Amino acid sequence: DGKSIVSGWNDGKVRAFYPESGRPMYTIHDCHAKEVTAIALTADGNTLLTGGNDSLVRIWRLSRDLDTNQVTHKMVASLREHQNAVSYICINSDDTEFVTASADGSCVVWDVNKASRVNALFASTQVSCVLYHPDDSQMVTSGARQITYWDAGDLSQIRIVDASDKATTNKLAINASGTHFVSVSEDATVKLWSYDEGTVDAVGIAHSGNIKACKISPDNQHIVSVGDEGAICIWKMPANENSNVNKAENENSNEINLQPQ
Repeated sequence: DGKSIVSGWNDGKVRAFYPESGRPMYTIHDCHAKEVTAIALTADGNTLLTGGNDSLVRIWRLSRDLDTNQVTHKMVASLREHQNAVSYICINSDDTEFVTASADGSCVVWDVNKASRVNALFASTQVSCVLYHPDDSQMVTSGARQITYWDAGDLSQIRIVDASDKATTNKLAINASGTHFVSVSEDATVKLWSYDEGTVDAVGIAHSGNIKACKISPDNQHIVSVGDEGAICIWKMPANENSNVNKAENENSNEINLQPQ
């Protein structure tokens, strides 16, 4: 809802801050026994989902006291299905279900209100990220050197595309219309993909090492990537494949170079 910045920490705590001032809003102590590795917040800001290095998924209800303006929290469920750290959490468009990915190679779909498992899929390698398509018809996962498309209903595998020859793909981000998504990986590249075609439209190179996270801005004009060398890069989104940005060095390639701001 844009009213808080929520972060998970390696001391097992969740800390939230006011966006305008950066002041602390609330802290959930002992959110997980070990590192908090994944977080997601529903659109109304009332439900917080967390995943930890302890393999647990937890659901928290948040409420604000109208007199003191303080935010209180209550854990309503602690769920165990994964056998390894939870790597990502994604909520569907109407906040009724969410899916969690794990380093054990599984993705579990959960009912938010019932706090129960709906379905699960099992990949051959660890899963570092899972996203719903904006229309909730499909999911896409990253793991090892591949990106996989799944049917969101029966979790059957639809397509596998090779994301890299040698590097693990860490995280994904999809735009609001579902036409494109971004991948970042250990080979220090940011790639913009056509969702339907499963092909790379643009590549950005600016990081000096492993890229840990990425996001597409709500207006679809920029991409933000974060590397473990401490760099945060902001990239200008190409308008389309024929936009006036520099072509890749390979003359036989249709890829476009992303331009950092």
